[in-house]
Amino acid sequence: WLAWSWSDVANDVWRLSAALRRAGFGSDSRLAVSGHYSAYLLLVALAARLAGGSVIAAAHSIDEARLAGLFNGRAGYVFIDREDERARWLRVAERQGVDLVALSYRSLLAPHDGGVASASPRSLDLRAGPRTRVVWSEESTDDARGLSFLLDRWSSGSSPLAFPETSAAAARDRREAEPASIIASVQGLADLQREIATRFAPAGSRQRRLTEWALEHGSGPGANPVAGFIVKAIRRQIGFSQLREIVVADGAVAGSSGIDSKVRGFFAALEVDVVA
Repeated sequence: WLAWSWSDVANDVWRLSAALRRAGFGSDSRLAVSGHYSAYLLLVALAARLAGGSVIAAAHSIDEARLAGLFNGRAGYVFIDREDERARWLRVAERQGVDLVALSYRSLLAPHDGGVASASPRSLDLRAGPRTRVVWSEESTDDARGLSFLLDRWSSGSSPLAFPETSAAAARDRREAEPASIIASVQGLADLQREIATRFAPAGSRQRRLTEWALEHGSGPGANPVAGFIVKAIRRQIGFSQLREIVVADGAVAGSSGIDSKVRGFFAALEVDVVA
C-alpha cells in the first residue's frame, strides 16, 4: 500500500497548486476530474481549490454536448486517471472547439526550473502492527456528489482514507484493508451487495441455505449463537471483520427512501449499519 502522511499531503497540495498556477489555472478556472477516486485525484482537487479555481466531478461516459457545456466556451482543465480516456476527452474537446488542458499527477509534480520533485508516497503494510481504522471508498466520479463528501470527510476526519489499486482489484484490496467504514453511493451500495452475494454458494445448495439461515438468525436480539458464528466467519471472508457502517455519500439527496430495503436488510444481517 502507498500512504501519505498529513505533512506529505500538505507538501504535495502546495506543489500541485503552484504547478496549476504555472499552467494558467486561477480563480476563474474550472478543473474537471474524471475516473475512480484515488489519493492522486483528491490531492489535485484540493490543489485546484487552493489555487482559487473550482472543481467538478464528471462521469467517465460524458457525452460531447455535456463536455462542451462543462466549460461554457472557456479554456478548461481536466484530470483523468486513464490515458485512453484523457485522449478521448481531448478529441471531443477539439471537435467542440473547447480549449482543454489535460493534466497528470506526474507532470504536475515534475521538477520545475531545477526545483525538487515531491517525495514519493511511503509504503505501508496494513498487516503489520496494530490494525488501522480505515475509511474505504471504491466509488468514481460517476457519483458527482461524492467528491465534495470525500474531501470534507478526509480533511475533517482522523481515520485514514483508502482506495483500491484499481477498480478490478477492489474486492481483493477491501479484504486486505478491512475497513471500519465504507463511503458509497446508493448505486455503489447496491453493487457491493450484489458482489458479495455472488461469493455465496449457488442458490438452492445446502451451503447457500445455511448461509441464508445464518444471515436471518445470526444478529440482533435473540440471535442464534451458531448462526452468529457463521456470520462472523462470512464477515472475515469478505473483509468486513472491522466494518461497522456504510455511509451513503448522496444520502442527503436520496434519503432513506433511495436505499432499497432489501439492500439495507442484507447489510444489517452482516452487522453493518447503513447511514444515509
